[in-house]
Amino acid sequence: DASVHSTITPKKQTLASKYGDGFVTSASDPKLAHQYGNVGTGNPYGGAERPGTAAAAVAGAAPQEQAPISSTMNLDQIPLSNDVATIRDSLMNVIESLKATPSLTGSDKRQLSEAEKGVAVVVKKLARGVLADDLKGQVSSLAMALVNRDFATASHIQTSLVNTAWKDQKDWLKGVKLLIQLSSKKLPAAVAPGYQHAGY
Repeated sequence: DASVHSTITPKKQTLASKYGDGFVTSASDPKLAHQYGNVGTGNPYGGAERPGTAAAAVAGAAPQEQAPISSTMNLDQIPLSNDVATIRDSLMNVIESLKATPSLTGSDKRQLSEAEKGVAVVVKKLARGVLADDLKGQVSSLAMALVNRDFATASHIQTSLVNTAWKDQKDWLKGVKLLIQLSSKKLPAAVAPGYQHAGY
């Protein structure tokens, strides 16, 4: 028995001194790992399989959202179809009429600036074909209503768009609402047929 202890003690001491404690696993001892078939357990992950790396790889492959459309007024530099050009001209006509109004306050001018940005965004979306045909038709009707000073119809269309398309179109719907509000306050309303001679 004494001879047996003398042969195993040095091995045990060697392992213990090598790893700093009395616990030796196949993960920390390559010889034991090979013996028990646990080769590679010290680093079970590689490349994209490593936790965190996989998530980053997937995130990198995910499609990015489209950048927001600029609200700067460089509409003259964008090629427009005839129908979109008509919408642009109608909305810009209203904006220019408001700019020429002498009674605009500082607050009115700030709102007009926001309205102008909204018009820029919607016209650019129309030019790029981003808006569906039904939305395009409603924007066209709204522009025509504003030109004709039919603010009730314009407001009705804008409210309908807010209720149905706010999530994807809020970048210009708020500005258009301000345009309608300013127009109804600062521009003369349309004269209803039959009232021209009644002092209205």
